[in-house]
Amino acid sequence: MESKRMTYEDAMSELEHITRRLTDESMPLDEMVELYEKGMSLARLCKDMLEEYEGRIEKASATMTEDTEACPCVERV
Repeated sequence: MESKRMTYEDAMSELEHITRRLTDESMPLDEMVELYEKGMSLARLCKDMLEEYEGRIEKASATMTEDTEACPCVERV
C-alpha cells in the first residue's frame, strides 16, 4: 500500500494538537515524552518542507530572471 505524504498543513495541524495535549498536566509522563518526540519529528518535517519550498521558489525566481534577461522583447522596469 502506497503511503500518502503528509502535507505541511496537516503536519502543522497535528503539531498544534500535540502542543495542546502536552499542556494536560494529568497525562502520564511516558505519554508526554512520546507526544514530545512526535511533535519534534513533525516540527522537523515542517522545517524540511519549508526549506524545500524555499528552494523551489528561489529556483523558479532565478529561472524567471534568466528568461527575462535573455528576452529582448521584455521591457525592463
